[in-house]
Amino acid sequence: FAAYDHIPIRESGKIVAILERNNGNGESVRRALDEDVLISDDEPLANFIHMVRKQPYRLVLDGARIEGIVTRSDLLKVPVLLLGYSLLSQLELLANRAIDIKYNGSDEWLSELERLEGEQAKKIATKKRKAASENLFLPAIELADLVDKLRVIRDFLPEGCEFEAELRELVRFRNAVAHVRPLLPSNAHLDQFVRRLEIVTTWTVAIEQKIGRHGG
Repeated sequence: FAAYDHIPIRESGKIVAILERNNGNGESVRRALDEDVLISDDEPLANFIHMVRKQPYRLVLDGARIEGIVTRSDLLKVPVLLLGYSLLSQLELLANRAIDIKYNGSDEWLSELERLEGEQAKKIATKKRKAASENLFLPAIELADLVDKLRVIRDFLPEGCEFEAELRELVRFRNAVAHVRPLLPSNAHLDQFVRRLEIVTTWTVAIEQKIGRHGG
């Protein structure tokens, strides 16, 4: 068992404790079961990602039975990348809706983007002309980058957020998901990943709430 970090202990066919590696002195310790090491099999993946920073593994409950174990290393798997992609897609759809509400369905948001990021507005105009030359008539909103959209709806984002710093983290998160870069199961990388996930989630909730106030 040289490579293990935690192994369930069975007695009379039932899991009754966990054998944990003690990284401090190389010895192992027996840990009794408690609510901090248990998780339901229908718990959303996003919740486990938040939990794993404090508790590096969970025993999975199917009803009243323990059916398996989920660990930090499971964050290396494809479902986590799919989760990240889906959350970013949800954020972008909400950003589109917020722009539609804020600018009454017009392209006036491009003028605001030009004021904030002149080059980006020009790039969108170039993309639109190129698409039209190929008989593709796409709305400007579909040609804009998520970052562009978030800049023009900054007032829909959480009050007091460190916009530029959080935006940079969101871009890094998007790039990691888009390029299917594997996550590293170290505490530092895990904290970084969860932090970025929290930014996406917090911004999504803020936009949803403000869209709701506008009757959207």
